[in-house]
Amino acid sequence: MGAILMGAIFEPEPRSRCLDEAKAAICGDRDLAYGQPEDNFARIATMWNAWWDVRQSGPFDSADVAIMLGLMKDARLANNKQHPDSWRDKAGYAACGYEITEGL
Repeated sequence: MGAILMGAIFEPEPRSRCLDEAKAAICGDRDLAYGQPEDNFARIATMWNAWWDVRQSGPFDSADVAIMLGLMKDARLANNKQHPDSWRDKAGYAACGYEITEGL
């Protein structure tokens, strides 16, 4: 049974299940696909900083986000070029960026 707070019963099961699933994801095959988190995040930071250096103007917009998420996938692919989810995600971010820029 969950905790009672101000007359409402809070069930920890959904939160607990979410954390269990997150733990399974980050402590499982993810290192094989993307490398160690600190290395993966460092590659992402390098690519995002390069984008910022090239862009050099104003705040980021939604198209920049699509580009930067694609760069995140590039950083992950640098560790494992044969990871199909990263290729699909990269294509999806590019398609979203294309759609976004049609409206700009």
